[in-house]
Order: sequence, then structure tokens, then C-alpha cells
Amino acid sequence: MDISADNIPMSRNFNLKKSFSYLLQQSPSKMTITDYIYNSLLLAKVLYWYILSLHLNISIPLISSLYRI
Repeated sequence: MDISADNIPMSRNFNLKKSFSYLLQQSPSKMTITDYIYNSLLLAKVLYWYILSLHLNISIPLISSLYRI
């Protein structure tokens, strides 16, 4: 797995749908400890920005985008 600055979203402008799509495509049987750590950090960032958007009343169609993946 390539862990580079391009693959880790660092700002509020990253694509939540792309991040969730990446997480949903992972196969647990093929993941290493590095993959688990990376996926945990990515999920934490996605949830952080989603909760922040709810707090700030910013509409991010996260749940509806999950059904379209």
C-alpha cells in the first residue's frame, strides 16, 4: 500500500466519498498492521470532519453518497 501525502487527506476539502470508497474496498484478510493503522486514521479523519460539519450545520451528503458507491 502506498502511503504518501497525496493519499492522506489533510484538509476539510478532501472527498469524503472517495475516502469511504477506499475504506470499503479493503479486504481484511489481505491487510497488514500498517493498513489497519492507515485505515483507522483515515476513518477518524472522515468522522471528525463529518461531525464537525454537523456541528457547523454544513450539509455533506455522506450517507446518501454511500449508497451510490
